[in-house]
Amino acid sequence: MKLSELRKIFKDNNFKGYKYYNKEGLTKFLEGKGLLPNEPTKVPNFEYLKKIRKQPKKVEITDTETNNITVFPSIYKAAKHLLLNPGKIKYHNGKVYQNKYAINILD
Repeated sequence: MKLSELRKIFKDNNFKGYKYYNKEGLTKFLEGKGLLPNEPTKVPNFEYLKKIRKQPKKVEITDTETNNITVFPSIYKAAKHLLLNPGKIKYHNGKVYQNKYAINILD
């Protein structure tokens, strides 16, 4: 639930001090009073996240100065090797990064 919805439930039941609670505090308080509906927590891209873990994409990085080709088992490991954010590996797929590394994500 959103913070505004939690505050509304808190205020509608005449509890005072709702402005001083954060979302976690409001949730715990209202659950303790039994005022929150039982909703299962939803993870929006759970299937996508499971696929990333079980089927990581291989990454081939070519050093354009020495022509050394290195293949990494995952985007994360390639990013760790280059001291980059994994998002940069995806962004530079098929491009040359800093005029030195040619990055290709293999399927």
